[in-house]
Amino acid sequence: MNKNNSLFINRITTQPQLNGFDVVLRKGLNIVYAQDIGGLGSINSVGKSTFVNLLNYGLGSNTFIQSVVAKKRLENVFLLMELSIGIKRFTVKRKIISGKTCEVFDGWVIDRLIENKSFESDKKSLDEYKGYLEDLLFDNKNYFKDEKVINIREFIYPFFRVQGSGFEKIDEPLANYESAKVKRTRLQFITGLLSDRLKELNQEVEKKEQEEKEAKSEYQVIRKYVEHKTKAHKIELHIKKHEINDEIKQLELANMESKTKFKKLQDYLDNLYVNKENLRKELVNIEKQIEIVDSRAINYKATLNEISQEKKSLNLIEKTHQWFSNFEYKKCPTCLKPLKEHELDDCEIANENNVAIETLSAVLDNEKMELSEAYTRALVQKSQLVLMKTEVETKLAELNKQSDVDLDYLIASLDKVEERLKVLYEESALLDNLSNLIKDIDTFEEKWNLSKSELQEKLLELKNEKKSFDKRLEELKKDYKKVVEYLYNKTKFGILELSPKASNFKVSIHNNDEFRSEDKGDATNIMKVIAFDLALLGISNEDGNMHPRFLVHDSPNVRDIDPEVYKRIITYIEDMEKLGLDFQYIITTLLVPDNIKADSHYIRLKLHNDGDGGKLFGFTF
Repeated sequence: MNKNNSLFINRITTQPQLNGFDVVLRKGLNIVYAQDIGGLGSINSVGKSTFVNLLNYGLGSNTFIQSVVAKKRLENVFLLMELSIGIKRFTVKRKIISGKTCEVFDGWVIDRLIENKSFESDKKSLDEYKGYLEDLLFDNKNYFKDEKVINIREFIYPFFRVQGSGFEKIDEPLANYESAKVKRTRLQFITGLLSDRLKELNQEVEKKEQEEKEAKSEYQVIRKYVEHKTKAHKIELHIKKHEINDEIKQLELANMESKTKFKKLQDYLDNLYVNKENLRKELVNIEKQIEIVDSRAINYKATLNEISQEKKSLNLIEKTHQWFSNFEYKKCPTCLKPLKEHELDDCEIANENNVAIETLSAVLDNEKMELSEAYTRALVQKSQLVLMKTEVETKLAELNKQSDVDLDYLIASLDKVEERLKVLYEESALLDNLSNLIKDIDTFEEKWNLSKSELQEKLLELKNEKKSFDKRLEELKKDYKKVVEYLYNKTKFGILELSPKASNFKVSIHNNDEFRSEDKGDATNIMKVIAFDLALLGISNEDGNMHPRFLVHDSPNVRDIDPEVYKRIITYIEDMEKLGLDFQYIITTLLVPDNIKADSHYIRLKLHNDGDGGKLFGFTF
């Protein structure tokens, strides 16, 4: 395993400092020793668990302590803790009571903080601080398919075994309620036995098998279809394609010519229509002119009749005048003046009347002559107009005859050709498709071969993953067996296995005799949990797991465990350290092996039961 997620706590104290509490921890074994020196107080109430809770609080636990007395005394006290994750060293400062924010300083700077030297820090909310720890510990390895598998607090639980209930089950270190899935996922994640990867690979293999099956089916169906449609009639296919192409060319040419003819005919008919409209307008105009000429001739005729009547009246007057001129007048018949002999011819009035009658008669004669000429001209003009009308009607009839063309038949012929072309195009496309299918056989075969190759790759990956999974599981089984044998000096052995359905971890301890029966005693139940933790710590230096090489045991129950077996817990850790393994193990205990003296470097904090001075913070709560 990459050492980037190794967790190490270097130093822990408070500000202000309480009862001289300032503990520097080390790599390997760290003992918090509660020594019974015969005092009146209980050795179990000196602050061992408080120390463990303080470590956990520095790693983002929500609360530190519930005691009302302690909350009042510690209200203005801050936790200072130096730690590292991988190569990243930092110091966290957090208010012990209701610490909702954390100050994170780069490097290990407790001494400078105690000296009240101010320097830059990164203030984070508690959730932000947890996220910061997650980033350092996991580097996004706690995500699977963009979904968070485990968070920092779920992850950290197994590395803090609390006194009493924390040692009852391997997956309940803090005696908190958690779902079976969370417990299982956490242990699989820590040990590198996260079965979701195997599930994913199995799903991928199943998917690839289906894809390979479909690709094979496609290839076989298309191959059979092509062989049936083309291989037995390959020459006929080519001939048919040639015939269709020839007919298409002929019909396309005929269709183009017909469309050109249709366009010309349409243009011609459009011109005829324009000419017909012009002739119709001309015919209407001629008819109007005829009406005008007829009206004018009628007027001329009526006026001539009137002039003739007037002329008759004048002639009658002249004849009357001539007739009465043979008689002798005593008076002038015109002016009625008395006449002398031969004076009638000399009457001015009579002479004037005669002149007027002659003049009027001459005028009427002139008007009659002019009207007669106008009437004659009108008749001639009408004859000309009638002739023009006849000519226009003849032309219009000719144009109507010329425009009497059956366009519907031509359109139907065009539609028939285009419908035939459509059928031929479809047949040609089908033949092209069949021809292409012959070429596509290789493509579908390549697709099938690719699917087979991808399937083999996934099967190999699954096989390797199973090997890696099985290898890590076997190593963990061996380590667990080895730890149990060491703790019990080979009088017992341990068995670790996964449940077949849910893949939950199961551990047990058996007597190393001919019966090899399982030991289910209370002390053994505690020891199988301890042995499991030590086995995990032992493989934490190997690749493929997310164990942070960090473990805290808070006062395993020494009253139920054989003291000699219990002491071997610490000696086992000593042996691990001597092997040069990288880890940090912290144990709070009432009992240490005989070889560990009071001034041993393993003992990082010593507490006792002789008054408040021996307690962690120097007061009882």
